[in-house]
Amino acid sequence: MFFKKKPNPKPLGVPLGDLHTILLSTTLESKLGQNRLEVTYENLTAVLSVEEPPVKEAHDTNLQAIVKIKTYLPEAFNRFLDVAPVRDSMNSMATFAALTQDEKGFYLGSRLTIYEDETGWPVYFPLLLYSLIVTNEIFNHSVRIQLGQDKPIQDQSVWTPEDFELTKSYMDQLCVCTTGPTGFTAEFGLGNDDICAIAGHKTALWTMSSKDSHPALGGGLFCLLQLPMSFEKEQLLKVLNILNTAEMAPNDLPPHFGAWTTGQRGDNPAYVAFLPNIMHSEAKNIHLNMSIWAHQRVPIAMSTLLSHGFL
Repeated sequence: MFFKKKPNPKPLGVPLGDLHTILLSTTLESKLGQNRLEVTYENLTAVLSVEEPPVKEAHDTNLQAIVKIKTYLPEAFNRFLDVAPVRDSMNSMATFAALTQDEKGFYLGSRLTIYEDETGWPVYFPLLLYSLIVTNEIFNHSVRIQLGQDKPIQDQSVWTPEDFELTKSYMDQLCVCTTGPTGFTAEFGLGNDDICAIAGHKTALWTMSSKDSHPALGGGLFCLLQLPMSFEKEQLLKVLNILNTAEMAPNDLPPHFGAWTTGQRGDNPAYVAFLPNIMHSEAKNIHLNMSIWAHQRVPIAMSTLLSHGFL
């Protein structure tokens, strides 16, 4: 007699069973499988998969698992998404996932790299949970906003000046940074001697703002990392696609819960993420984590662009 093997509730240390238990209390349809968790909202199914890291390099020996969340979009969206500027516009409203494309089609993608003796679960768990809960809903809502069928939501943010001051107290050791009542700003040098743009140095600009609402989520924290280089529009769209694809690689990378899109200058790459108000209480001091990850993301993005001949 053959018995069906029960899913492992904690493959490679990732608490899929705990995530599934919480999801069962929602109206979402969820299913726990072998090293995976599926969550369905309307016409979209998000699949969270837990993978072993690739063959470990000497400097990556502490990698334990790669967690990916992918929602492949129905073919009915293809004609709409085949237009690169449309994809870029959708990514400008990213929350926890980037609209990306691979050989199977268009998908909403997030990635989390887990390490041995991981200590980041107080932040990682709510990130994974709310990615599964809201990403697909946000996509549908954002499409309807783009088509003029839904109205943007306007709410106040719960992030405070004290949150930004806490971030500054840590980031002061890494970069030039300032705070205000509604935000945090930092410059990350591209080279070892680069510190501040006003001194003629090459820097990436990192901002977090509680002033801007998300059209589909309302109040929260708007996070934006802008690289300083400029590209022609067609080339910029290629750069953004490369960067979003690279973020899903099973490598030693900072968490990917956002998207590369066009920066505020209109010709530069920028990484955008939005944390809804619920994340303020559910993932304590996540604004500090976001700043550290942004600092780590700059040299990786530069290396990616250099390897593809864009620098």
